[in-house]
Amino acid sequence: MRRARLKLPALAVLCTALLASAPHAHGQPVLDDGMSAAQARARLGLLGLARQIVLPRGEGLRDVRLDLIVPAGPPPAVGWPVLYLLDGNATLQALADAGERPAAVLVGIGYDIDARLDVQARAWDYTPRPPGSDGQGAPDPRQPGRRNGGADAWLDLIQQRVKPLVQAAAPVDTARQTLYGHSYGGLFVLHALRTQPQAFQRYVAASPSLWWHAPHMAERLRELDTAHCCTTAPRQLYLWVGGSERSRPERAAPHRVAPAGSASARALASELDGKPGLTVHYRSFPGLGHGAMLPASAREAARIAGRP
Repeated sequence: MRRARLKLPALAVLCTALLASAPHAHGQPVLDDGMSAAQARARLGLLGLARQIVLPRGEGLRDVRLDLIVPAGPPPAVGWPVLYLLDGNATLQALADAGERPAAVLVGIGYDIDARLDVQARAWDYTPRPPGSDGQGAPDPRQPGRRNGGADAWLDLIQQRVKPLVQAAAPVDTARQTLYGHSYGGLFVLHALRTQPQAFQRYVAASPSLWWHAPHMAERLRELDTAHCCTTAPRQLYLWVGGSERSRPERAAPHRVAPAGSASARALASELDGKPGLTVHYRSFPGLGHGAMLPASAREAARIAGRP
């Protein structure tokens, strides 16, 4: 395990100054909660020692921005656990808004933009190659103006570029690594589990987009083989849905008792449970719709990331 200390800036003063400034200072865009993008980023200092790194990408792809947040104080003897958060611009803000300081290194994997989501970029990066498509991908089934198919390259980026940066920034416990994603991010988490189950110890798929080319992901997960890599240390899959989540057809038919998305996730959890080398934890969050699941599930993922 590589251990290295970085001279991280003391962000307390900066955070206070930026939060005290007016939301419209310097003409910066204002987010939907009234803060400027700079103020929102400064708030991340409330979670720990924060550092931002931009990873350039070519081929017309959006550059990636990493927010690395290391807990204050001495690390455990074996190093800090690590939580990798997709949609990092949004998920880290959810943790900062909640005022929680998880005992884990937080790695927000987002885009180098002021907004909290880039729907165009994530539609490509978080989705596997669609059935029957080539390396150029295919149009998104719900938004044909977006393209799907970049998940393999995105997973390679996390493995080959993001993880080494994290391990250089802080002493980490490589036996306690959690990957979190919501919606298309949840679909990506399932793809990562299917293709590289050895990469993380915990996989948190919140409100995964199982409707995407259904039943493609469920069929691929039936072929999941964790017996050869993970029987001595079983992987943990957390499959979470909101109790009030409904797809577009379901919103047009409110008389339905059980949303199809929840039923699909529950069925998948039951099917995967019992596979050698895998433990499945299914949970429904009562009363939460799809959007509300992002902050709620991100906070819950932060709580479980530090568990032994």
